[in-house]
Amino acid sequence: MLKILDLYIIKKYLSTFFFTMVLITMIAMAINYFEQVDKFVDSGLSAGQIFTQYYIHYIPWINGLMWPLFSLLAVIFFTSRMAKNSEIISILCAGSHIYPIAEAIFDCRRIFGGNTMDRNKFCHPQFKQA
Repeated sequence: MLKILDLYIIKKYLSTFFFTMVLITMIAMAINYFEQVDKFVDSGLSAGQIFTQYYIHYIPWINGLMWPLFSLLAVIFFTSRMAKNSEIISILCAGSHIYPIAEAIFDCRRIFGGNTMDRNKFCHPQFKQA
């Protein structure tokens, strides 16, 4: 059963992870758009058609590739924010060890790792066929 500290750490980690994911995905989409803008203009498709026919498949693919990077950056941002707010010191002064923090992060990363392997095995081959 998860303790209050574990739930707090998981909540902060997940919020940082998804923020990092959205931010880097938007940057990757902007870079890709400016690389592909000539092809988009030559094809004569509208912005809605470009999004539904190209980016709806590009976003899961780029997220699958960058999932480990999202996780790494989320851990760095999350732990630095906790250190800045002296939350890690408070946890250690309360008699706990650093192990619960690491355990909660590793549990989330294990779940994300399994999710990534499943998506790369089952979802992405279907996108490539489409």
